[in-house]
Amino acid sequence: MGAGHYVRRVLGGYDATDEEVLKQFSSLVDDLGGQTVANWITALALATSRENIICETFQRQTILTSESCSERIPGSPLQSMQLNPETGQYLARMSQSELRAYYRKSMGFYEFVQTNLSQITN
Repeated sequence: MGAGHYVRRVLGGYDATDEEVLKQFSSLVDDLGGQTVANWITALALATSRENIICETFQRQTILTSESCSERIPGSPLQSMQLNPETGQYLARMSQSELRAYYRKSMGFYEFVQTNLSQITN
């Protein structure tokens, strides 16, 4: 799972490295007391024709902490400072199957695709 389209441009328009992103976001969260609730918002659109366009947004709550764990997922630096709100576990420390289950449970886009899959034709 990616960290977002513009999350790497926090330092003035260039694509920051994973460590630069972590440093910047850790500083922001530190200014908020060291931990804060955050929401990721994702939007999906399914266009099966010009007349049939289905759009939906999905929200996932997470906890950001200014103390990142030592584990890194290349390309997804914020997972090193995100905590699963239910378990308190760093996302970067979750196994691939745990991470898939977490995203599947916390985001509705899997259901969106399943519900609308029948509208996709070859």
